[in-house]
Amino acid sequence: MELNYKNKLSFSESLAMIDEVYITLFESDPETGAISYFPELYDYAYRLAIARYYGGYLCTGVAEEDYSAAMDVDINSLDIDDLQLSGIEEAILQKIEMKKAEMNRANILVASKFDEIINPIVGLLNTLTNTIETFDINNLDKILGSSNMKNLMENYLKPGIDENHLMKLINATKKTNKEPENIMVNEGSSETVTEDN
Repeated sequence: MELNYKNKLSFSESLAMIDEVYITLFESDPETGAISYFPELYDYAYRLAIARYYGGYLCTGVAEEDYSAAMDVDINSLDIDDLQLSGIEEAILQKIEMKKAEMNRANILVASKFDEIINPIVGLLNTLTNTIETFDINNLDKILGSSNMKNLMENYLKPGIDENHLMKLINATKKTNKEPENIMVNEGSSETVTEDN
């Protein structure tokens, strides 16, 4: 495709070209706001901008056609103002570096906020781990195997047991880890009767 390249861009054309290349390289996720950088698009975006702004190329919107037009641009053989083009390229690169620095600052801030949230959770998990490591499973077996606990569970499963009666059973079970008494439940009432062995 033959394009008629002009030698120099106007001030507004220069700014538009800089922004077009720069914007092409960054994409923002609409849901998370995260920004992605695509350095692999730089050569394509830069050449396409030269074809558009200096050569008057109209983008077709068909990726392969626009890519082909961009790759046909031979910068060294064009009769355009080298000083202006160098200034445009330098401005594009500076904007890219500024955006990357901004992304790094944002990532550090996110990581810092993440640490504020996650550190207490890690502390809690460490505490739980230490508790589990020092827990004596034999004590659990004694508690669960006691007649008090067995009596509590059997009565808890009975239909019609009221809340006050259940609390009395729990409190009686909490009072001892040994088995000096049996907890008996009178059917149909909320009385707790204890018997010495």
